[in-house]
Amino acid sequence: MNGFEDLQIEFIEHDSVAIPLCTEWISELIPNGIPGAYVLYKDEQPIYVGRSDTCLKRRLLSHDYRTLATHATWQIANNPEQAYHYECFWYDWAKEKPGFLNQISPARPKASCTKLELDDLVIHMPNTQNCFLTPYAA
Repeated sequence: MNGFEDLQIEFIEHDSVAIPLCTEWISELIPNGIPGAYVLYKDEQPIYVGRSDTCLKRRLLSHDYRTLATHATWQIANNPEQAYHYECFWYDWAKEKPGFLNQISPARPKASCTKLELDDLVIHMPNTQNCFLTPYAA
């Protein structure tokens, strides 16, 4: 008897999780100095899509919409060009949603000469279905 006899595993259909947008979570979950793209949400509605070509963590921690957004999801990228493609994917998905704040399409990275592998865009494309986590209140 190992104490796990009554353990139940629940599978959910979501492949990604929207994390509460707070300093502690972002600081702990995202490594320093990596590029990536992100979606900011107010409750469960996407309100902004963006990216950082240098440090995703710093971008999220200093974002102008941190006080408006309640959650974030992100995709770490291998390089700025891949982050740009993730951002474009999410932007196209969210641009017609009510309350979306982006006014213009994403701009290409300044040094956009990186060759992407096909599976960078096909296999690792970010998900648009999120499970929203809520901070536990005791």
